[in-house]
Order: sequence, then structure tokens, then C-alpha cells
Amino acid sequence: MRKNKYKYKYLLNVRWSEEDECFFGDFPELPGCATHGDTAQEVIDNANDAVATWVAAAKKAKISIPEPVATKSWSGTFTTRIDPEIHRLLAVKAKQAGKTLNKFVQDLLRNAVV
Repeated sequence: MRKNKYKYKYLLNVRWSEEDECFFGDFPELPGCATHGDTAQEVIDNANDAVATWVAAAKKAKISIPEPVATKSWSGTFTTRIDPEIHRLLAVKAKQAGKTLNKFVQDLLRNAVV
């Protein structure tokens, strides 16, 4: 079994910063938490320290620490409001595809995010 050296499971966005002339990483789930490095790998390697520092400061300031999205359990159910005309069009397209509306929308969403 592979041992994971990363303690935290927060989403890390890594990108090149022209302004700073280095790679920059931020954690969308942790406002203000960021790190940088000369390489993308260095940013990833700095991730534990950046999150640990953010968590320690949050605890000291009595700020709640969010559970990482990656480790949450999801029910598979969510409710959204859409324009009734879009709802009608989706229902028609689902029928034409021989699918339930739920399956049709699930397939659309899967294709949008995968």
C-alpha cells in the first residue's frame, strides 16, 4: 500500500504567476491560504505546511475549519430551480433520448464535469 505524505485533503490550485515569476498555489476551501515555489512540485510539497499554518491560525482566531470537500459524504440529491421553459425542454429531450429526466440531467452534468 502506498503511503500518502500529504496530511490534508483540501483542493489545491497550482498555476504560474507572471507577476510573481513563480508557481502559486491556493486552497479555495481555505480563504487566504496559499503557497508558492519555483516549480509546481515545490508548491505541492509546501501544501502541508501552508494548510497547517492556516489551520493553526484559524484555531487561534476561533474560525471554523471546513471539512475538505474531497472527504465529505454526498447524498447524490440536490435541488435546483430552473426556468420552466428549460425544464420543459429538458423533459422533451429526455423523452427523445429514451431516458428519465433524472438520468438525462445526470448524464449532462457528468459530461460537463468529467
